[in-house]
Parts: sequence; C-alpha cells; structure tokens
Amino acid sequence: MGMKDKLRVWFSVALLTPIVGGCSQPAGQCLSDTSCGPDGACVNGACVVPDPAASSDLLSPDSGLTKVDAAAFGPSRVDAGSDFDAGLSVVNGVEIGSSGCDAPGGELAFRRLSDMSVARAQAAVAVAQDKIYLIGGSTGQTTGAVEAYDPETDTWTLLSPMPTARQGATALTRDARIHVLGGQSRVPRGTSSLGDFEPQNVHEVYDIASDTWSALTPPPRDDEIAYMHAGPTLSGGVIHDSIFVIRGLGPPATLEYDSEGDRWRTRRSPPSALGASIALGGHLYAAGIWQQGGANRAFFEFFADDELWVRRPSVPAQPAGATLVAGGLGTRRGVIYYAGGMSYEDSSYRVISAKIWSYDPQVNRWSFAGLQSSGRHSAALAELHGKLYIAGGSTSPHLDRPIPTARLEVSCP
Repeated sequence: MGMKDKLRVWFSVALLTPIVGGCSQPAGQCLSDTSCGPDGACVNGACVVPDPAASSDLLSPDSGLTKVDAAAFGPSRVDAGSDFDAGLSVVNGVEIGSSGCDAPGGELAFRRLSDMSVARAQAAVAVAQDKIYLIGGSTGQTTGAVEAYDPETDTWTLLSPMPTARQGATALTRDARIHVLGGQSRVPRGTSSLGDFEPQNVHEVYDIASDTWSALTPPPRDDEIAYMHAGPTLSGGVIHDSIFVIRGLGPPATLEYDSEGDRWRTRRSPPSALGASIALGGHLYAAGIWQQGGANRAFFEFFADDELWVRRPSVPAQPAGATLVAGGLGTRRGVIYYAGGMSYEDSSYRVISAKIWSYDPQVNRWSFAGLQSSGRHSAALAELHGKLYIAGGSTSPHLDRPIPTARLEVSCP
C-alpha cells in the first residue's frame, strides 16, 4: 500500500435499524446464564430463551424504529441490503437473536459451548497452543481468575490465578508466554481519588508450561489519567514479533515493548482516545472508547513501520447518531469483527447489541456479519482454527456494574 492510499481518510455512516422478531417471555429470576438452561440468557435479572416463532408483540420501547437505507449515504462503507434485524427482538433493553447455526447465507451464526467456570466481563483473552485463555475481568468484583478452554474436549480448566487481579487488561501471546498489561481494579468507594476503580500499571507474564506468573517492567505510567467508568486502560497486539499497546484512558499514547531488554519505547500517539485494539496483517487497528463527556465510534489503523495513524470507516451503530461502545474486537480469516456493545444516543443508553460487524481491510468497509444469540457488551473475542469464539460479557446497562455471563459461543462452519 502506497503512502497516498495510507493517507486516505474515510468518514463514517450510521445506521438506523428496526427492532423486529420475537422472544419468549422472561421466566424466573437469575444472576447468571447458568440458571437459565442450555439455551437461555440472563438478561437484567430475568431468564430469556430465544424463540423465533414467538409473538413480537412484547417488543419494546424501540418498536417504532424504522430502517434507513445505507445506500442513501452515497458510496457504501457498510453493506446495504442486509436485513440487519431479522430474528431480533428486545427484552429489557437487550437484543435477543436466534440460537443455533441457522443464518441467512453468508452471515455468521453461533452455537453454544460449555460455559466458563467463572462468569465475567472485561476479561483479557489470549490464544496459545491451540487453547483459549481467559484472564481476570469483573464478576461484579475484580477477579484474577484464569482458565483455559480446550476446543477438542469442550472443557475449561482453572489455572494459577493472576497475581494482580484486574479487569479491562490486555493479554498478548509471544514465545509461548502470555503478557497481561494494564487494567484496573474495583476499590471500596472513597478509598481512591479516581473513583471506584484504581488503575493497575502492571505487566505480568504467564508461563504456560510451568503454570506460573512473573513480573516484568510495566509501561510508562501517566498520572493524569481520569476515570469515569470501568473500561480498558491498555490494549494492543503483536506486530513483527513486538508487543504494541495503546493507552485507552488519559492522554493517548502508543508504546512498544522490547522483550530482549525488558524496556519500553514511545511510538507515535493515536489522534484520539481509543479502546479495544487488535493486530492483523502487521498493522494495529483500534476502536473508540467511552470517556467522560461521551464516546466515539472512531476506528484507526496504525502503520508501525511508518509511524502513521490513518482513520478508517467508523464502527457502525444504530440508531442514526448513536454510538456503540464496549463491543468486543477480534479477527477471523483476515477480517476484523466487532461484536455486541452498548448503543448510546445523546448520552442516553438505548440497547445492548447482539449484532456483529466485520471490517475487511482489503476493501476498507464494514459489513453486517450476523447475530449472537443475545446481546452483551465487554465480551472477549478470540480466533482459533478459523473460528470466532465469543466468551463472557455483561447484559447490564452499566459498564461499572456488570451482570456477568459465563456463556461461550463459537461461529458455525
């Protein structure tokens, strides 16, 4: 890609989408998915089971929404013509999709696997040696729990806990070790000048072979970080065998870790505050983040070799003018996926999304990719053997007060 192409800046479009479809009535109270049966989801304290044949009469405050044709915005950055909301309903502010592997042609569908041992949101996730590792997160309180999922046996195994419990951290695999960076911990109210959460400027590494943890040099700290909500403090990826992270809260920064010298160096800062990020094809991609005063749907690509950040089409959201935050970011077969999240409009919470969007770097465009069985935010996404896994997350309308789920789903072949 030439410099001229790198400097092209694409602007965003927003989609206004309808809420249609059906879902069963809430049945019973719950604290997590485990009390809702194999196909149920715990949605704001009530069990919900997807039922495409049920009446849509129960739908919700958003039942008056209408569709806006994406093509009306000119050259489409989001595929027009998809029925984004086929099979969707809304229960207690959470979108409910269909369960199982039936989906329109070309769209992702998901099936449920064995639940995690620890229901949690904002967990760090890593893939190593044909397993998926979930690290830390929030169960309502910050946890250091670590577990590994084996897709061959559909089982979870609890491992040595992380020494510093934290949520919103990032986990990156290099040389058969998992580096866990940043994050924050919930603290008793009134004990921190930063509110209910204290940043953890920590760099700990997990050795898979020995099931042990050790400490390494943390990233440079910024003491000007101000917190309003729980969220990621660092995220990143491995580029050309080097660990890159971006600071999500506080003054934006891009940092590179030298594993040989156990030291950090500063790279070119991103142009705005960014949250979830991921490496693909030797580049780093990062999405916007919720901050005090609002959120943004910005999406950027970082060219490490050129010290260059380039704006790409913004993450889609609905309705028009809304912002989608706290979605999970992952990759599958050379494509980036943004799953779930919370939709805000004029700083007001609207809905927890079940939609999955895909970004193809080859055509610089977002497309509707499919539906989860139920909406959630702050989930962990991982690719293994060409399949997309979505683990954990929350159905609460509050980032800092999660209703965690133990649900694990995988994309169907």
